[in-house]
Amino acid sequence: MTVVAPLTSWFPGLHDRGNSPLRRHGSDHRMLRPEDQFHVGIVAEDFEATLRQVSSLFGFEWSEAMGGSVEVELPTGATVIDFSCVYSKSSPRLEIVRRVPGTFWEPTPGSGIHHFGYWSDDVAADTAELESHGYVIEAIRKGPDGTPFFAFLRSTTGFRVELVTRSAQPSLERSWAHRAEPASGQTPVSPGRRSGTGCTRPVHRACSRWR
Repeated sequence: MTVVAPLTSWFPGLHDRGNSPLRRHGSDHRMLRPEDQFHVGIVAEDFEATLRQVSSLFGFEWSEAMGGSVEVELPTGATVIDFSCVYSKSSPRLEIVRRVPGTFWEPTPGSGIHHFGYWSDDVAADTAELESHGYVIEAIRKGPDGTPFFAFLRSTTGFRVELVTRSAQPSLERSWAHRAEPASGQTPVSPGRRSGTGCTRPVHRACSRWR
């Protein structure tokens, strides 16, 4: 069983603003920059088995697991989900997400790719721009100042994008630098570290990325 680490200090600042990647390219009309794409998300039915398989077949190593109770806004209204995930330590970076029944965080038939994650300097503005190009909002998580911290959007063809505020980048990169330490009895490919109480995924200093 994966031990999920509390990461309450990973994201001290979420208020840095900048130029939106959707609006800063002038006349070239590119929606997002290739260099802002930082992970591919996969939702797993069997979380631990997927980590073991990807490690044994493709050589990925995992950073600390993240997760906890996360309040998100869905098209049906606000709700709290039990969320957990782990990122690979190396690039191309993978994010393995534990299935959340009854939501769009379900395994994707066929390719298995659930979403592509991009850094965003202005999640609200970039979300609006994607909506103007036919994308539909599936979930938004707001930060402590009320602005979106991350957003999931799906296109009419099924291509899903996660926009994550760039202010989270330094803290996430620090978490990727920490090697997962298996608890007693765990195999090395099952990530986790016993530390403190509870578990969160960072959003701000008090409760990390996702809480």
